[in-house]
Amino acid sequence: MSMRSAPVLQEIFWHGAGVGLWIKRALLVAAGILVLAVAAKAQVAMWPSPVPITLGTLAVLSIGAAYGPRLGPQSEFAFDVETRPTKCSCRGLCRAGESPFPCQAL
Repeated sequence: MSMRSAPVLQEIFWHGAGVGLWIKRALLVAAGILVLAVAAKAQVAMWPSPVPITLGTLAVLSIGAAYGPRLGPQSEFAFDVETRPTKCSCRGLCRAGESPFPCQAL
């Protein structure tokens, strides 16, 4: 007996095969990156805490539920690669070669 899970949202819409499937996946990953970027910028200030709350957790869970166990983590990994800090993320204040991590030398 084989166990088949219920289809996720990305499997229901726009059935494709071959090149169409890859185009669909690329567009969904780009949409996932956009949703995560917008959710990371949206902040809600909580009164007793000085740290604002972002909607990142809601976006990650929504993308994971809609895209499934394969495409969801791919979208989140692509967002992490796209927004990773570079070596000059401190506006040039770090000197090259002093530390393997950005801003560690400050």
